[in-house]
Amino acid sequence: MPEVHRCRLGWNKEKGKCGAFPDKTCPGAAVAKPSDGSVVELTDETFEDFVKTNDVVLMEFYAPWCGHCKRLTPVYEDAARQLAGELPMVKFAKIDVSGETNVKTKDKYEIAGFPIINVFRGGDKQYKVLEEPHERNVPNIMQILRKEAASPPPPAPGQPVHIEFELETSMRLMEHKIRHQFAFFYSSKDKKSSSMLKDLKKVASKYAKSAVKKDNEPMLTLYLDVANPRHGGVNDRFKVQARDVPCMRVAQLYPPGGHAGNGMRVMLPSPDVPEIKDRKMKNFKAMDAFVKAHFAGKTVPYLRSEPRPQPTFGYFPQLVDLIGNTYDDYVTDPSRMVLSFFYMPTCPHCKELTPQYASLATKVNELNENRPAGEPEVKLARMNTVRNDVGHEKVYTGSYPTLYFFGKDKANPLYVNEFLENQDEENLMQFLKNQTWIGAMDDERAMDEL
Repeated sequence: MPEVHRCRLGWNKEKGKCGAFPDKTCPGAAVAKPSDGSVVELTDETFEDFVKTNDVVLMEFYAPWCGHCKRLTPVYEDAARQLAGELPMVKFAKIDVSGETNVKTKDKYEIAGFPIINVFRGGDKQYKVLEEPHERNVPNIMQILRKEAASPPPPAPGQPVHIEFELETSMRLMEHKIRHQFAFFYSSKDKKSSSMLKDLKKVASKYAKSAVKKDNEPMLTLYLDVANPRHGGVNDRFKVQARDVPCMRVAQLYPPGGHAGNGMRVMLPSPDVPEIKDRKMKNFKAMDAFVKAHFAGKTVPYLRSEPRPQPTFGYFPQLVDLIGNTYDDYVTDPSRMVLSFFYMPTCPHCKELTPQYASLATKVNELNENRPAGEPEVKLARMNTVRNDVGHEKVYTGSYPTLYFFGKDKANPLYVNEFLENQDEENLMQFLKNQTWIGAMDDERAMDEL
């Protein structure tokens, strides 16, 4: 529903003021109104005030032309109506961020697709929900919001964030605004490691306001039981076995914004820190040393790696299939420039791109045979980043497909997706022409033809 104007002259959205008043005190200023009594339609002018003044908000960022958004509308409104009486503190809202509409909000929350649905608490975005179409049903929406309403609000600034890990809500941690997440692994079958939960809480309290942290970045602590059979996949991801407890790891989330997507690096204790040479957290002193070491840059990344490449979308000899243990050495070799394609086996866009990527590799390999003297060869590589991790600190693989280019400056790879109008063979070839000697060869051929 559009803004309500109570002034005859109306509200000038471009100027951000009413035609008859010098500021936003005009009675014609935008007022948030429910679309049908259940879902509130917001604008740039009403968004921040609405999310700050309501305890729990489910927010849909949408485009009127989006088919998924249209299909969600009756479901969204039905869920809002059913929860209105049961959970009055929970509000449903939506904002049109298509084209040049509500650009301020669109840019702030970096909306790049539709629909995007987020949970807000106390004015802050908490995590994304309903990412898959099959999740967008009334019972699921109600379940999510009932659980959220029953959860305590986020701690105030300067207060410790200390939580128990739950598999059902683990994806929320990937959306969390706190990037440094310290995980304590214990066993409910081991009294000694279980008794250390109180030491973890002391660590959380100590560093809630501590100046030891780099740039005063916040941190959270969480704890999980390795004896819980449902945590097997989590234990593997963090390189934890029963014999390792009690131990700690850091889930260091990718920086917010930009192209990073939702991803993380797992950081392990360094054996160079005296208190944790065996990487075990035996007492508060060891935990304290681990936190200090991490913020001092003295933790080491854990890189998953397959023993050998296992291509998902077929074998293409013209492509170089890499794994975690070989990636960095290969792409940083000065004798070559490398276009890297990171994929997820279940990603349909990755599957669609693969044959075009292989076709491009065939053409580039042929060009390599006649490259100018002294120029490095250009190679096309790919890697499954569900089973392998990238060690390079400026490569982020939180969305798919992701492409990076390592040119002659190995310290600063280019995020190729930003340069492409479409992810296809034609656009990738044009990118390589712009970034390598291939473009000069193309120009020489054109001159010869003239």
